[in-house]
Amino acid sequence: MPYVVAATVLVGIIGVANLVLTYGVIRRLREHSALLTIGPPRNDDFEQAKLPVGGSVADFEAITTDGLDLSRDGLTGETLVGFFARSCDSCAEELPRFVELAAGIRGGRDQVLAVVMEDGLDAGEMIGDLAGVARVVRAENPENAIVRAFQARAFPAFFFLDDGVVRAAEFRVGALPAWQPS
Repeated sequence: MPYVVAATVLVGIIGVANLVLTYGVIRRLREHSALLTIGPPRNDDFEQAKLPVGGSVADFEAITTDGLDLSRDGLTGETLVGFFARSCDSCAEELPRFVELAAGIRGGRDQVLAVVMEDGLDAGEMIGDLAGVARVVRAENPENAIVRAFQARAFPAFFFLDDGVVRAAEFRVGALPAWQPS
């Protein structure tokens, strides 16, 4: 008889623990479902998170991963610019599209700039993917001069410039207008 009582109590404890864990999982699933129903952010929700079309890039000074000095004056002609954060999943998704677009830019990598926010993580692989098609600048934090010059507060961010003036600014490579040099 004591074994039956012990077994019943044990099954009861396991049942209660299972109910508590199931409740926690259901609650977490509801939170995630609510986040998924919100949908992807719209660009107009983030217009304040990047330099607007028609805006001029502010002065900055940076050093590329090649050790070359770069400033606002180095953004001459038509230039493609991309901002990436190492910890950003959307950045990783957009990286191959950016590399593909950058590979077709007239003027080669001299007309393409990529800024990689390291976020305390090793961005070596991301920088390696970009280095073949762009001049790459490492940014350690959001207060970096080049990040402030473009007012980039959300990542990824992509710009088409014409002599330092923004012709197009988007958060997805596919949303940029077709590259049509003037």
